[in-house]
Amino acid sequence: MLSARRSPTTLLSFCAAILLSASALARVPDTATLEQVVTDFLAEHPDIPGIMVHLRSDAMGLEWSGAAGVADRESGTPIRVDQPARLASTTKTYVSAAVLRLAERGLLNLDGSIDRYLSDEVDAILRSDGYATDAILVRHLLTHTGGIGDHLVDAFVEAIQTDRDREWTLSGTISFMTEVSDPLGPPGAVFLYSDGGYILLGDIVQAASATTLGPAVRDLLRFDALGLAATWWEVMEPDPPHVAPRIGQYLFDSNIRDWKPTFDLYGGGGLVATMPDIAKFYEALFEGRVFTEPTTLATMLTSIVPERGGPFSGGLGLGGYQYCHGIFASEHAGYTIFGHSGAWGTVGGYVPALDLAFGVSISMLDRNGRQNALLHRLIDVLVAN
Repeated sequence: MLSARRSPTTLLSFCAAILLSASALARVPDTATLEQVVTDFLAEHPDIPGIMVHLRSDAMGLEWSGAAGVADRESGTPIRVDQPARLASTTKTYVSAAVLRLAERGLLNLDGSIDRYLSDEVDAILRSDGYATDAILVRHLLTHTGGIGDHLVDAFVEAIQTDRDREWTLSGTISFMTEVSDPLGPPGAVFLYSDGGYILLGDIVQAASATTLGPAVRDLLRFDALGLAATWWEVMEPDPPHVAPRIGQYLFDSNIRDWKPTFDLYGGGGLVATMPDIAKFYEALFEGRVFTEPTTLATMLTSIVPERGGPFSGGLGLGGYQYCHGIFASEHAGYTIFGHSGAWGTVGGYVPALDLAFGVSISMLDRNGRQNALLHRLIDVLVAN
């Protein structure tokens, strides 16, 4: 069985942690050393095309950006930190927050069955594959405990590499999932990280909001009020004016920048953003500027202790993790890190005790989590300063 436990890290304890660390945070961070960490990391890992980092902490008096390498291998143009990137699964934190905002508005119940909220088409596809959608709860999808299979298998990777211009739809992706995987068991019995589960949440957000996913998430999370001018949902929203060119991101040797984005668009991924915007979002999330009720953040940070891992079982951290509601919790150097990584080399999140929000990109698929290793080195500099 899975066990859920309430994270002790509420807004009140965030403040207490920051006060306890006040003497350490009062020191001005050594940004030259941060820059050297990024440069050295790229030199140690020459297969990484380019690195972008943004760190912000009011408590430290820090807002720092760093970049090294190239924007893409083909042109060799130097990378800039104001260039946006596809976020892939880092999108899941935003989708989870949007679902929680719908719950705040009374438009869905986290403990309601998903058959009440799914579109009829998607519900029928799931039922045809043996899913009991009247027993799977919205909360199960948020925590990857719904017994949902996944489409991210070898057959899918082969399909997107073979036909890079294929137009995937939300329902078509779920249909593909039912062809290549089966229900994993009764809901609530097992944890398995599933992109498919978050695509189902994308369908739920669209149905509850009566609009497409991108505009719905923008409205629910108040992107415009938060100043997220370089964050948008690919295809569903126009590229913002005056945004720098998007970086190249790589699946093995292939630059996926010009691939049809619908293969990862419907809730498992889909957002594009700069590293400063990622950090800005996570800071707003943890400072209480996304949700209307403080208890909603506490709900989001309720952790699920997995008994069975998935394809990203390393989580945000390199050694052990807990999955909450659309966000990982991990530990490094005695600090709790909340955040989410993405397949194309991104990671975004927040370290409460350091009042540190971050966005990091290494521009490529890396199942060893090297974006997290880089983040850990940067944190080490900040706490040693």
